[in-house]
Amino acid sequence: MNVIWDMGGTLIDTYTPLNEVFYSLVHRAAVRDGDRAAQDFDPARVAALTHTSISFAMDEIARQTTVTRHELSDAYEKLKVSWKDQPAPLMPHARDVLAAVKRMGGLNLVVTHRDRESAQTLLREHRLDVDDMVCVSDGFARKPDPGMFLEVIRRHGLHSTEIMSVGDRLIDVQASHAAGVRAALIVPEGLDSGVHGLDSARLRDSGRQKSGGQDSAVGQELPQRDAPEWIVRGLGDLLDPGYPLGRAVA
Repeated sequence: MNVIWDMGGTLIDTYTPLNEVFYSLVHRAAVRDGDRAAQDFDPARVAALTHTSISFAMDEIARQTTVTRHELSDAYEKLKVSWKDQPAPLMPHARDVLAAVKRMGGLNLVVTHRDRESAQTLLREHRLDVDDMVCVSDGFARKPDPGMFLEVIRRHGLHSTEIMSVGDRLIDVQASHAAGVRAALIVPEGLDSGVHGLDSARLRDSGRQKSGGQDSAVGQELPQRDAPEWIVRGLGDLLDPGYPLGRAVA
């Protein structure tokens, strides 16, 4: 089994420090400017915005509060620079799942919206060994365009049946499906309705279903083009015997 990984929010927890930075700016605006809209923001609301996309979050915060997009962008760039000395933390079980793929003889491949310099910094600082990586800054369109997926598949001469992808946003699933690859969607506890563009109640109700004699968590009620084959609450779930990596390494 070869795995195409998303990076931020999947292998590396880039969201937590980013949300803290953005929320600190919003909170400062609430105090400094008496910004009533900013006063209505809480950390969960900022997290929901950044999980849609960082650019979307900056646009929405700037539209709804007195925090400017320049302030947000500048804070984000400073955060990325700081990761050279103090990188964003790994997601729980990240090393375990990467190691499990290698034990199976598979490839760990990364496709990310992050610019290459920032992505390589995070991998280097955490000493994460991946087999290949494709970034938007390499000249590819952003997800849900499947271009980055198709490129790593082409480079390594893989067939779609030999691959699964893992990401934390609906666009990861859509890009994966457009490339003909099965997808696992991480839906962390605490990120609820609307964050993924899916009905969270349907996600919760999507239990393990029998599929070809094997258990998998299938979003049966979701539109077929968008439904991930496996819905997980964290990377550790992938090592459960009911999921592909767990079945392979058990």
